[in-house]
Amino acid sequence: MEFIEITEENWKAVVELKPKAEQALYLRTDIAMHSLARSYVQRDRPDRLIPYAIQENGQLVGAFLIRSYGRGCNLTSFFIDQKFQGKGLGRKALSKFIAYVQSNYPDAREIEIAVAPGNTIAEHLYQSFGFEYTGKKTKKGNLYMELQI
Repeated sequence: MEFIEITEENWKAVVELKPKAEQALYLRTDIAMHSLARSYVQRDRPDRLIPYAIQENGQLVGAFLIRSYGRGCNLTSFFIDQKFQGKGLGRKALSKFIAYVQSNYPDAREIEIAVAPGNTIAEHLYQSFGFEYTGKKTKKGNLYMELQI
């Protein structure tokens, strides 16, 4: 598995990636397009969002955004395409993401992620890696979880 930059050559394939329809309660069904738009409009900010695609055996299987901040990194818009869910790729990608942060952001002491209330599949995944609820909420009411690294 590798994380690759989203480029002029692959962005169209990335925006075709979609979560399962039943995940619409927790994720936008156009999450990839929305994520690319967010990263584009915030590209000049010092705390900009950086988009990555997740590739497994040469095939695009998911995507995410990362934002670094003073004491850590935020993982957002993390998803695996509906065709590849249930195969352990979310777990594999999250493990790789944690290692990526530790290698590329040596001053990072935490990883933060927001989870929609009721998204128990994501909640269990994050908790299995040691993420804990912080008690903070996003403007949209999602709950922050944090992993000390």
